[in-house]
Formats: sequence, structure tokens, C-alpha cells
Amino acid sequence: YILYYMQKLQVAHIVATKNILQYLKETLNLKILYLINDEGKLFTYANGD
Repeated sequence: YILYYMQKLQVAHIVATKNILQYLKETLNLKILYLINDEGKLFTYANGD
């Protein structure tokens, strides 16, 4: 979804991308798995342990 905006990149897109990357960095220890199916839909799985 982020790549869609790369042709008309604006400051808001850069900020959003940085926020996403920061979130992923801070949640590495939560064992959250992000998957994309054949239809391009995003699914998440979190281990409750």
C-alpha cells in the first residue's frame, strides 16, 4: 500500500512510513506474524504466550 504512493511522494507518506517501521521495530519481541494471502490481503497472527 505504501508503494502505491511512491510516484507522488509527500511528507505525510514519509512520516507514515517511518511510523510503521518504528512500530515494527518496537514490536519485534511480541511474536506478531504478518502474512499476505494470494489476494493481497494482510493477516496477522499473535502468539498469546
